[in-house]
Amino acid sequence: MIQKERSVLGLTILFAIVLLIPPVTSAQENATEVQQTWRLSLPESPLGETLDLLHTTWFALRARDQAPGHPLPPRKPTTRSKTQTETGQPIPDPQKSAESPFQDRIQLHRYRALQTAKATLFFLPGTWMNGESTEPDERYNLWLYLARRGVEVFTLDYRTHALLPEAEDLSFLRHWAVETFVEDVRTAGQWVQQQNEGRPIFVAGFSRGVFYAYAYAASRPEGLVGLVALDGFFKHHTPQGGIDLEADLRQLEENGQWAMALGSSGGRSRGWKARQQLMATAASDPSAAPLERDPPGSFSNVGEQLASTLFHAWGPGALANPIEGPGKGKSSVQALARLLHGYDRFFPRIQDLQGRAFGDSLDDPRTVIDDGWRELEIPVIFFGSTGMGNDFLLHGISSASQASGNRAEIHVLEGHGHLDILVGEHSKDQVYEPILRWIGRTLAQHEPKGVPQERNIGSPKTDSGGRK
Repeated sequence: MIQKERSVLGLTILFAIVLLIPPVTSAQENATEVQQTWRLSLPESPLGETLDLLHTTWFALRARDQAPGHPLPPRKPTTRSKTQTETGQPIPDPQKSAESPFQDRIQLHRYRALQTAKATLFFLPGTWMNGESTEPDERYNLWLYLARRGVEVFTLDYRTHALLPEAEDLSFLRHWAVETFVEDVRTAGQWVQQQNEGRPIFVAGFSRGVFYAYAYAASRPEGLVGLVALDGFFKHHTPQGGIDLEADLRQLEENGQWAMALGSSGGRSRGWKARQQLMATAASDPSAAPLERDPPGSFSNVGEQLASTLFHAWGPGALANPIEGPGKGKSSVQALARLLHGYDRFFPRIQDLQGRAFGDSLDDPRTVIDDGWRELEIPVIFFGSTGMGNDFLLHGISSASQASGNRAEIHVLEGHGHLDILVGEHSKDQVYEPILRWIGRTLAQHEPKGVPQERNIGSPKTDSGGRK
Protein backbone atom coordinates (compact mmCIF):
# COMPACT_ATOMS: atom_id res chain seq x y z
CA MET A 1 0.00 0.00 0.00
CA ILE A 2 1.23 3.48 -0.84
CA GLN A 3 -0.06 6.28 1.34
CA LYS A 4 0.03 9.85 0.21
CA GLU A 5 -1.81 13.10 0.74
CA ARG A 6 -2.69 15.58 -1.92
CA SER A 7 -4.88 18.68 -2.06
CA VAL A 8 -6.83 19.80 -5.12
CA LEU A 9 -8.48 23.16 -4.44
CA GLY A 10 -9.67 22.05 -1.01
CA LEU A 11 -10.34 18.41 -1.92
CA THR A 12 -8.21 16.22 0.35
CA ILE A 13 -7.16 12.79 -0.83
CA LEU A 14 -6.26 10.71 2.22
CA PHE A 15 -5.27 7.27 1.02
CA ALA A 16 -4.02 5.71 -2.20
CA ILE A 17 -3.69 2.06 -3.17
CA VAL A 18 -1.76 1.28 -6.34
CA LEU A 19 -1.82 -2.12 -8.00
CA LEU A 20 -1.56 -3.61 -11.45
CA ILE A 21 -4.75 -5.02 -12.93
CA PRO A 22 -4.75 -7.18 -16.07
CA PRO A 23 -6.41 -6.22 -19.35
CA VAL A 24 -10.11 -7.01 -19.34
CA THR A 25 -10.92 -7.08 -23.05
CA SER A 26 -9.16 -7.71 -26.33
CA ALA A 27 -9.45 -3.98 -27.06
CA GLN A 28 -6.83 -3.37 -24.36
CA GLU A 29 -4.45 -6.17 -25.30
CA ASN A 30 -1.66 -3.61 -25.77
CA ALA A 31 -2.53 -1.62 -22.67
CA THR A 32 -1.00 -1.29 -19.24
CA GLU A 33 -3.53 -0.35 -16.58
CA VAL A 34 -2.91 1.01 -13.11
CA GLN A 35 -5.66 1.42 -10.56
CA GLN A 36 -5.55 4.00 -7.77
CA THR A 37 -8.20 4.19 -5.07
CA TRP A 38 -8.66 7.20 -2.80
CA ARG A 39 -11.02 7.81 0.08
CA LEU A 40 -12.27 11.37 -0.21
CA SER A 41 -13.22 13.03 3.07
CA LEU A 42 -14.86 16.44 3.07
CA PRO A 43 -15.13 17.32 6.77
CA GLU A 44 -15.79 21.00 6.12
CA SER A 45 -18.81 20.49 3.90
CA PRO A 46 -21.00 23.62 3.75
CA LEU A 47 -23.86 21.29 4.62
CA GLY A 48 -22.27 20.71 8.00
CA GLU A 49 -21.69 17.00 7.51
CA THR A 50 -18.92 14.59 6.64
CA LEU A 51 -19.07 13.15 3.14
CA ASP A 52 -17.18 9.93 2.48
CA LEU A 53 -16.64 8.76 -1.08
CA LEU A 54 -14.36 6.34 -2.82
CA HIS A 55 -12.50 7.64 -5.86
CA THR A 56 -10.79 5.17 -8.14
CA THR A 57 -8.68 6.03 -11.16
CA TRP A 58 -7.53 3.72 -13.93
CA PHE A 59 -4.59 4.90 -16.03
CA ALA A 60 -5.04 3.31 -19.43
CA LEU A 61 -1.95 3.34 -21.61
CA ARG A 62 -3.03 2.69 -25.17
CA ALA A 63 -0.26 1.95 -27.66
CA ARG A 64 -0.22 2.94 -31.31
CA ASP A 65 2.45 3.17 -33.97
CA GLN A 66 4.30 6.44 -34.10
CA ALA A 67 3.57 8.38 -37.24
CA PRO A 68 6.72 9.30 -39.20
CA GLY A 69 8.06 12.68 -38.21
CA HIS A 70 5.74 13.04 -35.20
CA PRO A 71 7.72 13.27 -31.94
CA LEU A 72 6.41 11.81 -28.72
CA PRO A 73 4.16 14.44 -27.13
CA PRO A 74 5.07 15.56 -23.61
CA ARG A 75 3.10 13.93 -20.81
CA LYS A 76 2.04 14.93 -17.37
CA PRO A 77 4.10 13.16 -14.69
CA THR A 78 2.51 10.20 -12.91
CA THR A 79 3.60 7.71 -10.26
CA ARG A 80 3.85 4.89 -12.79
CA SER A 81 7.63 4.74 -12.94
CA LYS A 82 7.78 4.36 -9.14
CA THR A 83 5.14 1.65 -8.99
CA GLN A 84 5.75 -2.08 -9.03
CA THR A 85 3.54 -4.91 -10.14
CA GLU A 86 2.52 -7.78 -7.88
CA THR A 87 5.55 -9.71 -9.18
CA GLY A 88 7.90 -6.92 -8.18
CA GLN A 89 8.66 -5.82 -11.76
CA PRO A 90 8.37 -2.10 -12.51
CA ILE A 91 5.53 -1.00 -14.75
CA PRO A 92 6.94 0.01 -18.15
CA ASP A 93 7.45 3.71 -18.69
CA PRO A 94 5.57 4.47 -21.96
CA GLN A 95 8.07 7.17 -22.93
CA LYS A 96 10.91 4.60 -22.85
CA SER A 97 9.13 1.64 -24.41
CA ALA A 98 10.90 0.41 -27.54
CA GLU A 99 7.86 -1.60 -28.63
CA SER A 100 5.45 1.35 -28.57
CA PRO A 101 7.27 4.68 -28.96
CA PHE A 102 4.01 6.62 -29.23
CA GLN A 103 1.44 6.29 -26.44
CA ASP A 104 -2.09 7.68 -26.34
CA ARG A 105 -3.46 7.60 -22.82
CA ILE A 106 -6.94 7.98 -21.41
CA GLN A 107 -7.95 7.84 -17.76
CA LEU A 108 -11.15 6.70 -16.13
CA HIS A 109 -12.25 7.91 -12.70
CA ARG A 110 -14.86 6.30 -10.47
CA TYR A 111 -16.78 8.21 -7.77
CA ARG A 112 -18.95 6.16 -5.43
CA ALA A 113 -20.25 6.27 -1.87
CA LEU A 114 -19.31 3.69 0.71
CA GLN A 115 -22.73 2.06 0.37
CA THR A 116 -23.59 -0.16 -2.61
CA ALA A 117 -24.64 1.76 -5.73
CA LYS A 118 -27.89 0.97 -7.51
CA ALA A 119 -27.05 2.48 -10.90
CA THR A 120 -24.06 3.81 -12.85
CA LEU A 121 -23.51 7.07 -14.73
CA PHE A 122 -20.73 7.23 -17.35
CA PHE A 123 -19.90 10.95 -17.74
CA LEU A 124 -18.18 12.44 -20.79
CA PRO A 125 -16.78 15.97 -20.23
CA GLY A 126 -16.76 18.86 -22.67
CA THR A 127 -13.93 20.50 -24.60
CA TRP A 128 -10.80 21.07 -22.45
CA MET A 129 -12.52 19.37 -19.53
CA ASN A 130 -11.52 16.15 -17.76
CA GLY A 131 -12.81 13.71 -15.18
CA GLU A 132 -10.91 14.98 -12.15
CA SER A 133 -13.08 16.64 -9.54
CA THR A 134 -11.95 20.10 -8.41
CA GLU A 135 -15.19 20.97 -6.62
CA PRO A 136 -15.72 19.68 -3.04
CA ASP A 137 -19.22 21.12 -2.66
CA GLU A 138 -21.93 18.81 -3.96
CA ARG A 139 -24.20 21.78 -4.66
CA TYR A 140 -21.88 22.51 -7.61
CA ASN A 141 -20.72 18.99 -8.42
CA LEU A 142 -23.11 16.59 -10.15
CA TRP A 143 -20.75 13.64 -9.65
CA LEU A 144 -20.62 13.98 -5.87
CA TYR A 145 -24.33 14.71 -5.66
CA LEU A 146 -25.26 11.51 -7.51
CA ALA A 147 -22.61 9.35 -5.82
CA ARG A 148 -24.05 10.15 -2.40
CA ARG A 149 -27.49 9.11 -3.56
CA GLY A 150 -26.86 5.66 -4.95
CA VAL A 151 -25.57 6.42 -8.46
CA GLU A 152 -21.86 5.73 -8.89
CA VAL A 153 -20.18 7.93 -11.48
CA PHE A 154 -17.41 7.09 -13.93
CA THR A 155 -15.75 10.09 -15.60
CA LEU A 156 -13.34 10.11 -18.52
CA ASP A 157 -10.09 11.97 -19.13
CA TYR A 158 -9.55 12.35 -22.86
CA ARG A 159 -6.08 11.97 -24.37
CA THR A 160 -5.60 15.72 -24.07
CA HIS A 161 -5.43 15.47 -20.26
CA ALA A 162 -2.02 13.79 -20.56
CA LEU A 163 -0.44 16.73 -22.41
CA LEU A 164 1.71 19.27 -20.65
CA PRO A 165 0.50 22.86 -21.08
CA GLU A 166 4.03 23.81 -22.22
CA ALA A 167 3.85 21.53 -25.28
CA GLU A 168 4.91 23.27 -28.48
CA ASP A 169 4.84 20.75 -31.33
CA LEU A 170 1.19 19.68 -31.45
CA SER A 171 1.12 18.46 -35.04
CA PHE A 172 0.22 14.95 -33.84
CA LEU A 173 -3.24 16.30 -32.95
CA ARG A 174 -4.12 15.92 -36.63
CA HIS A 175 -4.58 12.22 -35.80
CA TRP A 176 -6.88 12.78 -32.81
CA ALA A 177 -10.06 12.98 -34.86
CA VAL A 178 -13.65 12.46 -33.73
CA GLU A 179 -13.57 8.76 -34.58
CA THR A 180 -10.47 8.29 -32.41
CA PHE A 181 -12.09 9.85 -29.35
CA VAL A 182 -15.34 7.95 -29.92
CA GLU A 183 -13.35 4.72 -29.95
CA ASP A 184 -11.69 5.82 -26.71
CA VAL A 185 -15.13 6.37 -25.21
CA ARG A 186 -16.17 2.87 -26.26
CA THR A 187 -13.00 1.44 -24.74
CA ALA A 188 -13.66 3.23 -21.46
CA GLY A 189 -17.27 2.07 -21.67
CA GLN A 190 -16.07 -1.52 -21.76
CA TRP A 191 -14.22 -0.95 -18.48
CA VAL A 192 -17.38 0.55 -16.99
CA GLN A 193 -19.29 -2.56 -17.98
CA GLN A 194 -16.62 -4.80 -16.46
CA GLN A 195 -16.59 -2.95 -13.15
CA ASN A 196 -20.30 -2.26 -13.06
CA GLU A 197 -21.44 -5.58 -11.57
CA GLY A 198 -24.55 -5.72 -13.74
CA ARG A 199 -26.11 -2.41 -12.69
CA PRO A 200 -28.03 -0.34 -15.27
CA ILE A 201 -25.79 2.20 -17.01
CA PHE A 202 -26.62 5.76 -18.03
CA VAL A 203 -24.32 7.79 -20.26
CA ALA A 204 -24.10 11.55 -19.76
CA GLY A 205 -22.27 14.33 -21.53
CA PHE A 206 -21.74 18.04 -21.22
CA SER A 207 -21.22 20.24 -24.29
CA ARG A 208 -18.98 18.28 -26.71
CA GLY A 209 -19.39 15.30 -24.40
CA VAL A 210 -23.04 15.12 -25.49
CA PHE A 211 -21.86 14.42 -29.05
CA TYR A 212 -19.70 11.56 -27.78
CA ALA A 213 -22.56 10.29 -25.63
CA TYR A 214 -24.89 9.96 -28.62
CA ALA A 215 -22.15 8.31 -30.69
CA TYR A 216 -21.49 5.87 -27.84
CA ALA A 217 -25.19 5.10 -27.45
CA ALA A 218 -25.46 4.50 -31.21
CA SER A 219 -23.00 1.60 -30.81
CA ARG A 220 -25.65 -0.13 -28.64
CA PRO A 221 -23.43 -0.93 -25.63
CA GLU A 222 -24.64 -3.62 -23.29
CA GLY A 223 -26.48 -2.41 -20.20
CA LEU A 224 -27.13 1.16 -21.39
CA VAL A 225 -30.62 2.30 -20.38
CA GLY A 226 -30.61 6.11 -20.73
CA LEU A 227 -28.78 9.27 -21.83
CA VAL A 228 -28.32 12.63 -20.07
CA ALA A 229 -27.58 15.56 -22.40
CA LEU A 230 -26.26 18.72 -20.70
CA ASP A 231 -26.29 21.67 -23.10
CA GLY A 232 -25.00 19.89 -26.18
CA PHE A 233 -26.20 18.16 -29.33
CA PHE A 234 -25.43 15.55 -31.95
CA LYS A 235 -27.17 16.90 -35.06
CA HIS A 236 -28.43 20.28 -36.22
CA HIS A 237 -32.16 20.84 -35.98
CA THR A 238 -32.33 21.53 -39.74
CA PRO A 239 -29.35 19.77 -41.35
CA GLN A 240 -28.38 21.17 -44.73
CA GLY A 241 -25.42 18.95 -45.63
CA GLY A 242 -23.64 21.89 -47.26
CA ILE A 243 -20.41 22.10 -45.26
CA ASP A 244 -17.29 21.30 -47.29
CA LEU A 245 -15.27 19.38 -44.71
CA GLU A 246 -12.52 18.49 -47.19
CA ALA A 247 -11.87 22.17 -47.95
CA ASP A 248 -11.81 22.99 -44.24
CA LEU A 249 -9.30 20.19 -43.60
CA ARG A 250 -7.05 21.39 -46.43
CA GLN A 251 -7.02 24.86 -44.93
CA LEU A 252 -6.19 23.39 -41.51
CA GLU A 253 -3.31 21.45 -43.04
CA GLU A 254 -2.00 24.65 -44.60
CA ASN A 255 -2.12 26.82 -41.49
CA GLY A 256 -0.98 24.06 -39.11
CA GLN A 257 -3.14 25.28 -36.22
CA TRP A 258 -3.92 21.79 -34.98
CA ALA A 259 -4.70 22.74 -31.39
CA MET A 260 -7.38 24.88 -29.83
CA ALA A 261 -5.36 26.25 -26.92
CA LEU A 262 -6.66 28.00 -23.83
CA GLY A 263 -4.62 31.04 -22.92
CA SER A 264 -2.97 31.32 -26.32
CA SER A 265 -0.65 34.28 -26.75
CA GLY A 266 -1.79 37.25 -28.77
CA GLY A 267 -5.02 39.17 -29.12
CA ARG A 268 -7.01 39.50 -25.92
CA SER A 269 -5.59 36.32 -24.45
CA ARG A 270 -3.83 36.49 -21.10
CA GLY A 271 -1.56 33.53 -21.75
CA TRP A 272 -1.88 30.18 -20.00
CA LYS A 273 0.00 31.01 -16.78
CA ALA A 274 -1.87 34.28 -16.30
CA ARG A 275 -5.16 32.51 -16.99
CA GLN A 276 -4.44 29.88 -14.35
CA GLN A 277 -3.39 32.56 -11.87
CA LEU A 278 -6.65 34.41 -12.48
CA MET A 279 -8.71 31.27 -11.89
CA ALA A 280 -6.77 30.24 -8.78
CA THR A 281 -6.97 33.70 -7.23
CA ALA A 282 -10.69 34.09 -7.90
CA ALA A 283 -11.38 30.60 -6.55
CA SER A 284 -9.44 31.33 -3.37
CA ASP A 285 -10.46 34.92 -2.68
CA PRO A 286 -12.66 36.79 -5.17
CA SER A 287 -12.29 39.95 -3.08
CA ALA A 288 -8.54 40.06 -3.77
CA ALA A 289 -7.09 42.84 -5.91
CA PRO A 290 -7.53 42.40 -9.68
CA LEU A 291 -4.60 41.01 -11.60
CA GLU A 292 -2.59 43.27 -13.88
CA ARG A 293 -3.66 43.37 -17.50
CA ASP A 294 -6.86 45.38 -17.63
CA PRO A 295 -6.66 49.18 -17.32
CA PRO A 296 -6.19 50.28 -13.69
CA GLY A 297 -9.50 50.95 -11.96
CA SER A 298 -11.53 48.76 -14.32
CA PHE A 299 -12.51 46.35 -11.53
CA SER A 300 -12.62 46.60 -7.78
CA ASN A 301 -11.53 43.00 -7.22
CA VAL A 302 -10.47 39.84 -9.05
CA GLY A 303 -13.97 38.35 -8.74
CA GLU A 304 -15.45 41.18 -10.79
CA GLN A 305 -12.54 40.91 -13.22
CA LEU A 306 -13.15 37.21 -13.89
CA ALA A 307 -16.93 37.63 -13.93
CA SER A 308 -16.68 40.25 -16.66
CA THR A 309 -14.23 38.10 -18.63
CA LEU A 310 -16.52 35.07 -18.54
CA PHE A 311 -19.68 37.04 -19.25
CA HIS A 312 -18.22 38.55 -22.45
CA ALA A 313 -16.07 35.58 -23.57
CA TRP A 314 -18.49 34.07 -26.11
CA GLY A 315 -20.94 36.95 -26.28
CA PRO A 316 -23.01 38.39 -23.44
CA GLY A 317 -23.92 35.58 -21.02
CA ALA A 318 -23.18 32.77 -23.47
CA LEU A 319 -20.31 30.98 -21.73
CA ALA A 320 -21.43 31.98 -18.24
CA ASN A 321 -23.62 34.51 -16.53
CA PRO A 322 -21.89 35.12 -13.18
CA ILE A 323 -23.75 36.74 -10.33
CA GLU A 324 -20.87 39.18 -9.92
CA GLY A 325 -20.90 40.04 -13.64
CA PRO A 326 -22.78 42.63 -15.71
CA GLY A 327 -25.77 40.31 -16.08
CA LYS A 328 -26.11 39.68 -12.31
CA GLY A 329 -26.84 36.14 -13.34
CA LYS A 330 -26.81 32.52 -12.32
CA SER A 331 -23.40 31.30 -11.07
CA SER A 332 -20.90 32.14 -8.37
CA VAL A 333 -17.58 33.28 -9.77
CA GLN A 334 -15.81 31.07 -7.21
CA ALA A 335 -17.58 27.94 -8.45
CA LEU A 336 -16.81 28.89 -12.04
CA ALA A 337 -13.15 29.55 -11.19
CA ARG A 338 -12.76 26.18 -9.45
CA LEU A 339 -14.21 24.44 -12.50
CA LEU A 340 -12.13 26.34 -15.04
CA HIS A 341 -8.87 26.08 -13.11
CA GLY A 342 -8.98 22.31 -13.63
CA TYR A 343 -9.29 22.53 -17.42
CA ASP A 344 -6.70 21.09 -19.78
CA ARG A 345 -5.03 23.47 -22.19
CA PHE A 346 -5.29 21.77 -25.60
CA PHE A 347 -7.96 20.16 -27.75
CA PRO A 348 -7.75 18.93 -31.38
CA ARG A 349 -9.10 21.56 -33.76
CA ILE A 350 -9.88 18.90 -36.35
CA GLN A 351 -12.79 17.77 -34.19
CA ASP A 352 -14.41 21.19 -34.40
CA LEU A 353 -14.43 20.95 -38.18
CA GLN A 354 -15.65 17.36 -38.18
CA GLY A 355 -18.34 17.97 -35.58
CA ARG A 356 -19.71 20.92 -37.53
CA ALA A 357 -19.86 18.89 -40.75
CA PHE A 358 -21.22 15.69 -39.19
CA GLY A 359 -23.85 17.66 -37.31
CA ASP A 360 -25.08 19.26 -40.52
CA SER A 361 -25.97 15.90 -42.08
CA LEU A 362 -28.66 13.48 -40.90
CA ASP A 363 -26.46 10.51 -41.82
CA ASP A 364 -23.00 11.56 -42.90
CA PRO A 365 -21.51 9.12 -45.43
CA ARG A 366 -17.96 9.99 -44.28
CA THR A 367 -18.39 8.37 -40.88
CA VAL A 368 -20.12 5.44 -39.18
CA ILE A 369 -20.47 7.05 -35.76
CA ASP A 370 -23.95 8.37 -36.57
CA ASP A 371 -25.27 5.17 -38.13
CA GLY A 372 -28.57 4.24 -36.56
CA TRP A 373 -28.66 6.97 -33.94
CA ARG A 374 -32.16 8.09 -34.90
CA GLU A 375 -33.40 4.54 -34.26
CA LEU A 376 -32.03 4.50 -30.71
CA GLU A 377 -35.36 5.25 -28.99
CA ILE A 378 -33.44 5.44 -25.73
CA PRO A 379 -34.73 7.49 -22.77
CA VAL A 380 -33.13 10.95 -22.90
CA ILE A 381 -33.23 13.90 -20.52
CA PHE A 382 -31.94 17.21 -21.89
CA PHE A 383 -30.94 20.46 -20.19
CA GLY A 384 -30.30 23.51 -22.33
CA SER A 385 -29.21 27.10 -21.70
CA THR A 386 -30.71 30.09 -23.46
CA GLY A 387 -27.43 32.00 -23.30
CA MET A 388 -25.89 29.98 -26.14
CA GLY A 389 -28.51 31.19 -28.61
CA ASN A 390 -31.59 29.76 -30.28
CA ASP A 391 -29.86 27.52 -32.81
CA PHE A 392 -27.64 25.85 -30.22
CA LEU A 393 -30.65 25.23 -27.98
CA LEU A 394 -32.76 23.89 -30.85
CA HIS A 395 -29.92 21.58 -31.94
CA GLY A 396 -29.94 20.07 -28.46
CA ILE A 397 -33.71 19.70 -28.23
CA SER A 398 -33.92 18.18 -31.72
CA SER A 399 -31.13 15.67 -31.05
CA ALA A 400 -32.73 14.56 -27.79
CA SER A 401 -36.14 14.23 -29.40
CA GLN A 402 -34.92 12.18 -32.35
CA ALA A 403 -32.76 9.83 -30.28
CA SER A 404 -35.59 9.20 -27.82
CA GLY A 405 -38.35 8.63 -30.34
CA ASN A 406 -39.85 12.04 -29.46
CA ARG A 407 -40.13 11.09 -25.79
CA ALA A 408 -37.27 13.13 -24.36
CA GLU A 409 -37.67 15.07 -21.14
CA ILE A 410 -36.69 18.66 -21.96
CA HIS A 411 -35.53 21.32 -19.48
CA VAL A 412 -34.69 24.84 -20.67
CA LEU A 413 -32.93 27.11 -18.17
CA GLU A 414 -33.72 30.74 -18.92
CA GLY A 415 -30.93 33.26 -18.49
CA HIS A 416 -28.30 30.58 -18.02
CA GLY A 417 -25.00 30.44 -19.83
CA HIS A 418 -23.25 27.25 -20.90
CA LEU A 419 -21.31 26.64 -17.69
CA ASP A 420 -24.20 27.76 -15.48
CA ILE A 421 -25.90 24.46 -16.31
CA LEU A 422 -23.14 22.61 -14.46
CA VAL A 423 -22.25 24.87 -11.54
CA GLY A 424 -25.05 27.42 -11.25
CA GLU A 425 -26.57 28.48 -7.97
CA HIS A 426 -29.73 26.61 -8.97
CA SER A 427 -28.06 23.61 -10.63
CA LYS A 428 -28.80 21.35 -7.66
CA ASP A 429 -32.54 22.10 -7.81
CA GLN A 430 -32.96 22.55 -11.56
CA VAL A 431 -30.46 20.00 -12.94
CA TYR A 432 -29.10 17.50 -10.41
CA GLU A 433 -32.39 16.67 -8.68
CA PRO A 434 -34.34 16.27 -11.95
CA ILE A 435 -31.60 13.93 -13.24
CA LEU A 436 -31.83 11.85 -10.08
CA ARG A 437 -35.62 11.61 -10.28
CA TRP A 438 -35.44 10.72 -13.98
CA ILE A 439 -32.90 7.98 -13.27
CA GLY A 440 -35.23 6.56 -10.64
CA ARG A 441 -38.19 6.56 -13.04
CA THR A 442 -36.12 4.99 -15.80
CA LEU A 443 -34.89 2.26 -13.46
CA ALA A 444 -38.46 1.53 -12.40
CA GLN A 445 -39.40 0.94 -16.05
CA HIS A 446 -36.61 -1.65 -16.34
CA GLU A 447 -37.58 -3.58 -13.21
CA PRO A 448 -38.98 -7.04 -14.02
CA LYS A 449 -42.69 -7.21 -13.33
CA GLY A 450 -43.53 -8.61 -9.92
CA VAL A 451 -40.08 -7.84 -8.49
CA PRO A 452 -40.10 -5.39 -5.54
CA GLN A 453 -38.08 -2.24 -6.16
CA GLU A 454 -35.05 -1.88 -3.90
CA ARG A 455 -33.16 0.79 -5.79
CA ASN A 456 -33.36 3.48 -3.08
CA ILE A 457 -32.17 6.05 -5.59
CA GLY A 458 -32.05 9.48 -4.03
CA SER A 459 -31.67 8.33 -0.42
CA PRO A 460 -28.31 9.51 0.95
CA LYS A 461 -27.44 9.33 4.63
CA THR A 462 -28.73 12.88 4.90
CA ASP A 463 -29.83 15.37 2.33
CA SER A 464 -29.18 19.10 2.21
CA GLY A 465 -29.44 20.74 5.59
CA GLY A 466 -29.47 17.37 7.36
CA ARG A 467 -32.93 16.35 6.10
CA LYS A 468 -33.59 12.68 5.55
